[in-house]
Amino acid sequence: MWTAQDIRRTYGLDDETAKEIDSGKKEDITKIVVEMFDKDKDGMISREEWMDGWVKEGKRLPDFGVIFSWIWGLWCSRRLWCQLV
Repeated sequence: MWTAQDIRRTYGLDDETAKEIDSGKKEDITKIVVEMFDKDKDGMISREEWMDGWVKEGKRLPDFGVIFSWIWGLWCSRRLWCQLV
């Protein structure tokens, strides 16, 4: 399972360097990512939901312009995929 906390960690939203990012924007980012993949609407992304979105539907983690570039998002996506497999 991938939780909202995992998404925040992926985007570096809880890092000290992200303190200037509005908490509302942090919540919006988390909500958008969950909505992209969470088919059963339980607030978490299961391995099956991730694989369906990533592999079958070609979804990718968006670049919200916070902290890290799309390369970081791609790296985290691959890292997450490895954790879920």
